Amino acid sequence: MKNAVVYSLSRRILEKLSYYYPIQDSTQYEFLLAEIPVLQEGEMPLGVYANQPGQCTENIVITNLGLHLLVDKIPAYVDYSQIKNIETPNTKDADHLVIHLVDGRIVKLHIRGKHDRFRDVFEFLRFLDRVIKAL
Repeated sequence: MKNAVVYSLSRRILEKLSYYYPIQDSTQYEFLLAEIPVLQEGEMPLGVYANQPGQCTENIVITNLGLHLLVDKIPAYVDYSQIKNIETPNTKDADHLVIHLVDGRIVKLHIRGKHDRFRDVFEFLRFLDRVIKAL
């Protein structure tokens, strides 16, 4: 059931973002899966948020269980169930989220895209909030 909820939320919220590419619809970003050290059992990639299209240095791979990203060129993983809370800077020009995990780690998640005057970071926050509430 959790898989269906995360998949549904990714389709309803993230697919509207111009920098989000669903895995099943885009072969040009499948190479990013090689950047993920190991998918967990039952983990399925849903899509890629490309902060800099054509490059993989700041991309985020969204799966049914969490987020895979590179932090200072080191692969990092954020399990949805381990998110304690999420902050966003109090500015309309925000381009990142600060994720606090239950183990005390803090992850800065860059979401640089925008459409007109609307920043993608706020829709990404809405996605994560809904996923956390559904778990």
